[in-house]
Amino acid sequence: MVVRVSDYGEGHRIVDLLTRNEGLQKAFAPGARSSKRRFAGILEAGNRLSVVLEKTPRRSLCSLKEASLSGGAQTGIRSNLSAMLQAGWMLDLCRSLVRDEQPHSDLFDLLTQGLDSLDTGALPGWGLVAFEMAALSAFGVMPRFDACCRCEREPRSESSRFSPGAGGLLCPVCAPAWGPGDLALSRATLRILRTLAELGCGPDVLVHAADFPDAPEHIAEARTALLRCTEHVLDRPLKSRALLDRLEQAD
Repeated sequence: MVVRVSDYGEGHRIVDLLTRNEGLQKAFAPGARSSKRRFAGILEAGNRLSVVLEKTPRRSLCSLKEASLSGGAQTGIRSNLSAMLQAGWMLDLCRSLVRDEQPHSDLFDLLTQGLDSLDTGALPGWGLVAFEMAALSAFGVMPRFDACCRCEREPRSESSRFSPGAGGLLCPVCAPAWGPGDLALSRATLRILRTLAELGCGPDVLVHAADFPDAPEHIAEARTALLRCTEHVLDRPLKSRALLDRLEQAD
């Protein structure tokens, strides 16, 4: 899967490839920018490819020798601005979570499912929540929404405190003072987040997300919580998420 393409020199490109069994591979594509015939315009973010890579010891970049499309051209995504920005965010998130050359087959399969879904139209709010939760689960950093992450006490009030730094819910006994980035989550929001957390990064997570009621207030709560959690894990914001948020606010 092509997750990022960067221009290099006058006529070349650096292509970041997310592979199912070998993690993130960075490949040098000679002549990909200057020649219309070289790679035939298929080195686009989101494209699934069959590739031949040549690795050289002690070099961080592979050489991309051959590439061909192994999936559709995703014309549905490219004709829908919302779907394009959602796809860009998905690719950016997965690329940022993966460690070089470490296999993340669950993350690869999730990204494939997410892009296939977007090819028929932009995902609804719970679909974006489900994707981000599943990505965090695949990376092994799923926050806790079922109980206090320190004492295991289950939430009983109408709203509960979520702490990105702590990795989940915190009860008043364990942490009476709120920290930066902490926010309150309603019982209704937590109920859906717990259900999604139980699904993990399984293949049906995006399908199940369509079953939840469209509740903008609860979706906004959940997305804010996951945004802060992701930024804490990555130690930086994602530009692709800021672009997506601006589009949604404009709508």
